[in-house]
Amino acid sequence: VDFTALQKLARAFDVMIEEVVEVLED
Repeated sequence: VDFTALQKLARAFDVMIEEVVEVLED
């Protein structure tokens, strides 16, 4: 298992969720 790749995926997922939340809050 490549933990670095998993970390990058998790971080990208976090960013995506934050973007969606911001859009929904408007």
